[in-house]
Amino acid sequence: MKNKLIFSLLFLTVILLNGQNKRPEIAIMNCIYDNYLDEGIALKKIIFDFENHLIQEKKLLSTSGSSYLKLVQQMANDTFLPLEIFVEFSNKWSKIKDPKEIEIGKCREPILGSDLLLIEAQMKELIRQKKVNEPLNMASLLAKVLTKEDLELDYFKIKLFVFMATSAHIGNNYVSDDVLPAIYDDENAFTISINAKNEIYSNNKLVNVNELGSLLRNYLVNNTSKSIVLVHYSRNTKYKNYIDLQQSILAVIEELKQEYALEKFNNSFNKLTDTQKDQVNKMYVVNLREVETN
Repeated sequence: MKNKLIFSLLFLTVILLNGQNKRPEIAIMNCIYDNYLDEGIALKKIIFDFENHLIQEKKLLSTSGSSYLKLVQQMANDTFLPLEIFVEFSNKWSKIKDPKEIEIGKCREPILGSDLLLIEAQMKELIRQKKVNEPLNMASLLAKVLTKEDLELDYFKIKLFVFMATSAHIGNNYVSDDVLPAIYDDENAFTISINAKNEIYSNNKLVNVNELGSLLRNYLVNNTSKSIVLVHYSRNTKYKNYIDLQQSILAVIEELKQEYALEKFNNSFNKLTDTQKDQVNKMYVVNLREVETN
């Protein structure tokens, strides 16, 4: 009887482990790793190093999924990490091919077809129910759908790192909507639209991400603190495409701020004093508005 019980427990354990290994997120992540020339060694090291950095900074208790979940819950309560924590992470991230490009180009469709991951479907439904345009709102939604089991996976850790870094930029007055004027000069605004097909338009012209970055850069240089960026998105826009667009906008702003900091103070933005940072922020204060369309 005892032997039968032990066998049953072992059999159940095998089934559970096999079920975990069949999760599409694991298959996608393995595919991403396999498509790097170094088989994902550099990306794995970025995850490992940043995890340990968060632990050293006492922002994460351990590498466990439950520790990550507590961090997400803290973010949902408007406790975001400071920008300085992400400097080294961002530098390393910029030196490898973005895993989301590999996922979209080579891994996602063969594994999922046209389907969404369960969490993506849950997020999409929550976004339908509530307009989301701030990191705090998005963190609250993530806290509702992510589990400690999800956050044991590299796939979700990477997504979370990028979200935290983006939120840190916004929380650091990187993009400020506190200074938005009561009346918008729409004729002077730079308008970006992403529709239900996830196509991006700039001032009614279909563009790719690189073209958008170049156009936005020219606009910001010419208008500086008078810039107004209007982002129109459909309620049917995919969550990841919405985030990708947001990150593209932030990347252009970061580049301009870095250039201005070097030109004016002969130093990178992250190494400036608070007073100097304020001067740079005033030069490129971006009035960013997001509008949901049908």
